[in-house]
Amino acid sequence: MATMESLIGLGNQIQMVCTVLGDHDGKGMSLWEAMPTIALGGGQ
Repeated sequence: MATMESLIGLGNQIQMVCTVLGDHDGKGMSLWEAMPTIALGGGQ
């Protein structure tokens, strides 16, 4: 099972890659901004 720190690290790496790749649509929207956002809630 992944720890919270490893998930945060993965998110940071994805954000850096999107920043390096640049604009997504040529209108100033970055790949990071174009990615869908996922939120989870609840308990076990």
